[in-house]
Amino acid sequence: MEYEKFENELKMVLLSNNAKKLIYKLIDSPYRFSSNLHPFDFKVKFEQAFLRSQENKYYKFITQCAANMIASYGNKIIESKIVINRTIPNSENEEYEILKANFTHVFVDDVNMKIIAITQKKRDIYSSNEALKNWEKFKESLSIISEAYSNYKIDGYLWFIDPEFRKNESFYHQNSVIQESDKYHYCARYGSELFSIFNSREDWNEMELHIEKFKRQQHKYFLNIPDLNTDPEALEALVELSESNWEKLNSPLPTYMFIRRSIFDESDPNSNLFKAIKYRQIKLVSNDEDELKLGIMRYENETKE
Repeated sequence: MEYEKFENELKMVLLSNNAKKLIYKLIDSPYRFSSNLHPFDFKVKFEQAFLRSQENKYYKFITQCAANMIASYGNKIIESKIVINRTIPNSENEEYEILKANFTHVFVDDVNMKIIAITQKKRDIYSSNEALKNWEKFKESLSIISEAYSNYKIDGYLWFIDPEFRKNESFYHQNSVIQESDKYHYCARYGSELFSIFNSREDWNEMELHIEKFKRQQHKYFLNIPDLNTDPEALEALVELSESNWEKLNSPLPTYMFIRRSIFDESDPNSNLFKAIKYRQIKLVSNDEDELKLGIMRYENETKE
């Protein structure tokens, strides 16, 4: 991927649905912003929530880049959540237990009858006890997926994206299983090492250069917190809220009253809150999207007169 394409796609991700996400955070977890159990005012907590959301979107974008890259080598992306029914040993009446495994990525190589299962971590900074627990959980997940795809060879990788931190590298390498004769084999990989199995290590090296370049440029556009009182995307999100979420937002409970005062100008009739009230009323009596748009247009014209 060329850098320009990388940056344009990332920009689209970082600028999409920000107002909508914030509105849902406010409705679902108002205590994060109004609690007396932290010393910060609403503005600080609101900014924290926004920046955390942007950071998560950034990391998810990098994760998706990895998935797309591996798929481009001829591997098919399949469901990463695995569920099987396993017979309980020595149980009466052949009782079953439900077992679940979650991976970050799972691919199938139908040509070679192989499953590639990847558990992705940011960096290897765990204590020895935590590393052991992660490793055992990873192995159990591989056991489950090997039963789900019993006709396939299973290649499992614990992948740390950041190659600089390798605290438990020796432990992972000493406890890896890499013999082809085994039912499934697994190991840990750091950074572009994962892509060496596809003979394409240079592809992820290039991705790391893109990530570093984006960081160096210190862009500010994705740090702009949307004004939920005036932002058009916020208004659209308010109009589309489910009835239950709308009732929560407009609840007389002190927590939600605080939220409304903090994000909306209740003295301004053009506030998104009051516009949303009217738009939702229009939507309620509209038969289709065209009728809704016409009703909103009439309302907007009336308010301008």
